[in-house]
Amino acid sequence: FTTHWLKTNPTKFSQKITFDYGADRRETVNKHCIASSNYVNAYDPSDWAVYGSNDGITMTLLGNVTNAYYSSRRQERCFYLPNSKKAYRYIQYLFTESAIITAEPYGYGISEITNNLVDIDGMTIPALSFTPNQFTGYIGVPFPEATPNDERYSNFRINPPLQLPLELDTSTGSIRGTPITTLTSGTYTITATDPKGQDSSTLVTIAVLACQYPNIMFSVIHMRHHRNNRR
Repeated sequence: FTTHWLKTNPTKFSQKITFDYGADRRETVNKHCIASSNYVNAYDPSDWAVYGSNDGITMTLLGNVTNAYYSSRRQERCFYLPNSKKAYRYIQYLFTESAIITAEPYGYGISEITNNLVDIDGMTIPALSFTPNQFTGYIGVPFPEATPNDERYSNFRINPPLQLPLELDTSTGSIRGTPITTLTSGTYTITATDPKGQDSSTLVTIAVLACQYPNIMFSVIHMRHHRNNRR
């Protein structure tokens, strides 16, 4: 991405970006993609609302995104607005929370926003599942990444709640965090919402074990062998 937008304002945490398609043009947007900036993740947006308007004053809510998470710089994430059916001159994004709300000055940084119209009604979306559906982590080691069978799912929830510091990424369904205590193997229900706004659930097994052997510190010395060619 070659574009970049950074907005900071210590006195006003919410910020807006408005697209104006012109007086003689209307667009329907039911999918949008936002790419994180090349700045630190403190400025990544996590919560925002999308609005449509034809006069620039009266705004109609098209959808909300909460707890979005970006794991890398200039990473693009896409989100669906299943209730967005009408065309508007203005499409407005109201950002209300960033990844780290204690960052000063408060603000947001993104690389790009794209507005799209896709055939949501014609999509065939499989029931939610994870393969494998047994997740095992180890104390002191970042929890292994697991992704659902379809990246179009969002708004992930888990029941019962995970043991801290483990947490479910509500945008991708991955479990993040480094376990500090063991967790007896148990069954959890993960639920997510598809682009049509319908929920799907699946069962997974999660456990955290202690490493069988103690941690060993070691270093690797690379030795280069030189061979002299003689005639």
